[in-house]
This record gives sequence, structure tokens and C-alpha cells, in this order.
Amino acid sequence: MCQNAQSANIMAVDMLYIRINYCGDKMKVYDCGCTNDCNPAPDCCNGCGSVIVNVNGGSQPGGEFPDAVAAQAFNTQQQTTVGGTPLTFGASALVSGRSATVGSDDISLTQSGVYIVSFNAVVSAGEDLTVPADLTLQLNNNGTAVSGAALTQTVEAETANYSVAFTALVTIAENAQGVLTVVPDASDFAVTNASLTVAKIGN
Repeated sequence: MCQNAQSANIMAVDMLYIRINYCGDKMKVYDCGCTNDCNPAPDCCNGCGSVIVNVNGGSQPGGEFPDAVAAQAFNTQQQTTVGGTPLTFGASALVSGRSATVGSDDISLTQSGVYIVSFNAVVSAGEDLTVPADLTLQLNNNGTAVSGAALTQTVEAETANYSVAFTALVTIAENAQGVLTVVPDASDFAVTNASLTVAKIGN
């Protein structure tokens, strides 16, 4: 006979999903996991498997947990823009999940889905910049501009600082990789406290 373990075989992952291994048509939870001691007990081993349950609602069959993906890259130091060259991010404040990595100037994503991407920084005049001048910062995915994910700031004075930001949604296709960068269109601007944050919000 199967031994009812009540809460056994319930595993929490990332505080969002749990897996429940079960035996039987009545979805009872047993510590034998439908093997060994369960066989050949007919009252519980008539149909075995596991289910992934989202604590916010919904479930899916199978034994693999969805990967909760989030990452933040930042650079508190001042950097001088070079037109066409991505901004650099010297450190990662957070990386959650196996499908996100932070590089020196990008965040790479290997899990398909819809991601919210936020960027913020402080822009000012570099030493060699003649003001007034305009700077556009564009979010790229695999080197291609993401529509609606850009900002333009006019620097009107040499001593002025401008807080800039944008937020956009990016879709990573199935079996594809996304490489996100923020690219300036002009040189000799100073950028400080640059931060790029990515989080998966849908499939």
C-alpha cells in the first residue's frame, strides 16, 4: 500500500511554482511518487505523474519548472559615448534564473517569451561636446533597433544633468536568443548611473 505523506513531494521553486507528484485518479499525494512501494497498489497507482502549479493560479502537466527570468545590469561610473557603440555595464545587481546572463555591455536571454525592459541613466555634456546637442539612446535586440524603445535628450548647457529613461516590451522567439544593448547615436556625451533591467512577464 502507498504511504500517504501529505506534504511530501511538494517542492517550492523561486517562490512562484510548486511541483506536486501524485498517484491515482483522486490526485492524492504520496511519498512513493508512483514507483516502488506504490506498485501494484490499485487504489493509488492508476495514473501517475506530476503537475506544475503557479501559486498565482493555473497549472500545467509535466516535470519541468518554468524559469523565472530577471536581470539588472548597471554602471555607476561616468562613460563617454561613442556613436554606434553600446553603453557598458560594469556590474550586475541581480540575475535570477538560468536563462539570463549579463555581459560587459549587454543582457542575453535564452528563454522565449515576452520581457519588460527598462533603462535609466543621467546624461550630461562630455568634455569635448559642443552644446546644444541631441543624444538618442536606442534599445537593440541582436543588433536591430526595438521599435518604441528609444529616447532623445537635448543637452543645452555644459553643466546640466538630465535624467532619462524608457520602458519597452521585447519578444524573444522560440529557439532564439536575445542580446539586448543600449546604443547611443552620437559621441562625446557623458552617461552616468546607467541601468538596464529585464524581467519576463509572459510566454
